Amino acid sequence: MEKQKKNRAVNALAELKLSAVICLVAIAMFLGTWTFQLSKLLNTITSAFWPRVLSCLLFFCSGWLFVSSYKKYQSCTAEEKAAAKIRTAAQKESVIRIAVAVTDLLIAAALLKKLGFMLTMPFMMFIMFLAVEKKEKWNIKLYLLLSIVLPVALFFLFYYVFSQLLPMGILKPWLSYFL
Repeated sequence: MEKQKKNRAVNALAELKLSAVICLVAIAMFLGTWTFQLSKLLNTITSAFWPRVLSCLLFFCSGWLFVSSYKKYQSCTAEEKAAAKIRTAAQKESVIRIAVAVTDLLIAAALLKKLGFMLTMPFMMFIMFLAVEKKEKWNIKLYLLLSIVLPVALFFLFYYVFSQLLPMGILKPWLSYFL
């Protein structure tokens, strides 16, 4: 029962954060519908109608979740709130690691076409290995080896076995000798 009380405050905080994220997604969805091509006819339902309706519903549901979780958090005792804040502070390391991993993926996706698979993936894999593993368990030599060998092997596997050419980027003149 005691653990359930501590979790109540943690869950309320998590729901508050989730409702804020859902609200931002709903706003982004609604704003995204303004780029849809509209019909010139009056009194017609355009392609933007249902996405706008759904984004408004999502916005109102996120508001309802925010209000209900805020009330739930306010009904918690000071002890429960303190325990939740301690637990939340302990989770910051995990959140930072997730943020580094997502940022790594976004940067790799942005650079993939320009630099190519063979240059982008080793850096992306090495940073990903470091991001997902705790610092105490890092094995740098293994990560470097895997980060170099696996992208090269995958590149040639896709080319020779699957007949698919992955992006070559700036290495295209040199890779053309092997392909």
